[in-house]
Amino acid sequence: MVVAILAIGFAAVTFYISNRALVRERQNVFELGLLARLVEICGHNPQGSPQIIQGLLRMLPPDDLPGLRELIGQGRVPGTSIGLEPFLQEFFEAVDRRLEDGQPRRSRRWAWRRSSQ
Repeated sequence: MVVAILAIGFAAVTFYISNRALVRERQNVFELGLLARLVEICGHNPQGSPQIIQGLLRMLPPDDLPGLRELIGQGRVPGTSIGLEPFLQEFFEAVDRRLEDGQPRRSRRWAWRRSSQ
């Protein structure tokens, strides 16, 4: 009886952990798609892009892309006149956070391998 209760408890915890991981993975994929779309729109600078960029930025966490948010708040759009270069580091950091979040957790003893690459 005790073994059955422990097995049910273990199954419930495993289900909860795997469900949270699946939600986190789906959120990362969604946000990576938004980031890719933002780079595309900023690079082509089509008419109406400030509104499109504002809409895409609203779907990302508020701490992502602060420089781009400030520029859009001024009514300006990166592209032909400003270029993407000032914002590429912000994009790379946002993408890297999502890619690192999707990786399996490594122990501290293997951390030196990642930093030396």
